[in-house]
Amino acid sequence: MVADISLYEQRAKIRDYKKGMYALYLLETGISLGLFEKIKTSGAGVSSGTLARELGLHGPYVDIWSLAAYHLEILDCDKDGRFTLAPH
Repeated sequence: MVADISLYEQRAKIRDYKKGMYALYLLETGISLGLFEKIKTSGAGVSSGTLARELGLHGPYVDIWSLAAYHLEILDCDKDGRFTLAPH
């Protein structure tokens, strides 16, 4: 038997599925391009520009990736724009 679900609840489920898909893609990209490893070894954090330069990647794409990872709480960012891995 299908439970009654409101339109609001259904939309929330779909948003959660979509967020999960984006997070999975972001994680895979970070692993395969070495972004997480570079951030992990950076100590006090690293800017997205430095990440791009040191890994030979396109800066604007690394900017977007870093901000998305921050938004998804995978990365932390200090007031100077340096990213570190989130505590978890």
